[in-house]
Amino acid sequence: IPIVAKIERAGAVENLEGIVEAADGVMVARGDLGVECPLEDVPVIQKRIIRTCVNEGVPVITATEMLDSMVASRRPTRAEASDVANAVLDGTDAVMLSGETAIGDNPVNVVETMDRIVRRVEASDEYAETREQRVPTADEGSRTEALARSARYLARDIGASTVVAVSESGFTARKTAMFRPGVPVVATTPNDRVRRQLALSWGVRPVLSEYAHDMETILDNAVDAALDTGGAESGDTLVVLSGMLTEFEGTNTTNTLKVHVAAETLVTGKAVVAGRTAAPVYRVDNGDLDEIPDGSIVALGPGFDGEFTGDLDAVAGIIDAREGMTGYPAVVARELGVPMVSGATLPERVADGATVTIDGERGIVYDGDVIAAARNR
Repeated sequence: IPIVAKIERAGAVENLEGIVEAADGVMVARGDLGVECPLEDVPVIQKRIIRTCVNEGVPVITATEMLDSMVASRRPTRAEASDVANAVLDGTDAVMLSGETAIGDNPVNVVETMDRIVRRVEASDEYAETREQRVPTADEGSRTEALARSARYLARDIGASTVVAVSESGFTARKTAMFRPGVPVVATTPNDRVRRQLALSWGVRPVLSEYAHDMETILDNAVDAALDTGGAESGDTLVVLSGMLTEFEGTNTTNTLKVHVAAETLVTGKAVVAGRTAAPVYRVDNGDLDEIPDGSIVALGPGFDGEFTGDLDAVAGIIDAREGMTGYPAVVARELGVPMVSGATLPERVADGATVTIDGERGIVYDGDVIAAARNR
């Protein structure tokens, strides 16, 4: 059973590091701390507790007397609004209401007020600057922390819309949240209990998904989760962290970091010529290009062993069912400068004339025009 340690006494503050290491979460009980410790020390103690928890990747809750005047009043004091804002700026994972909603006259109004304050602070430039300045360092012996920290900066540098953390135990997702990426963290897990627990972690949108035994299923689940939660739209770039392939490393270990596109993958093959293009696709079994419109993607079957006839300018990309980097289709693709993927058989359900996207850098063919979808945003 996960344990949330309530820090409310001077002795707990003195042993903070050990408590944080042992606990699954920490609560800053400012009301009791104000009784046990000098009143003027409480704001500094709060900051110390939050900073220690963030640096260790342990969720921290800031609680008690946050909007205390709203037990009877419809509006908080300005000092209370600033108190909530400062807790958010300090980096807390969550804020907690107590008497305001337990015995208050208007608990719904209290929650809505707290929500508005938190959202306003999180949307501010000051919050973004603070988040960038306080990124923890990764523990020297932790591969998971190293990958999670890399995912944070990778998402920022490539303009990814979401970091997807795929985790059975929630460990990968919590470590991802530890580094406070500037985009949502969508966490997928096959364990509903873990899903509920992850709702406490900073910036995490937990989603229940099936257990995955291979990378293709992991990526498909990641895309579905990002799209379903609104963390990404078709064509967006995702950074995917996975700790699901535990047979390689054991539990509580992140072993995969990938960049992926939020779109349905039709087929994966070998990248032959780099580049990305989206166009109608047509199957060409005999090499005759006369019947296909200009600017089309050509899909070659496993039996193709000849040469193209007709206008080569009609070719915008090549999908070759046969493997190989040096055959005739590869030579043509390089001469034309069009993207090509080999070892990829176009599924029969894809009709001639349907629009697909070739990613010649990753060796992937996507359904639809993911380039235009991303550009239109």
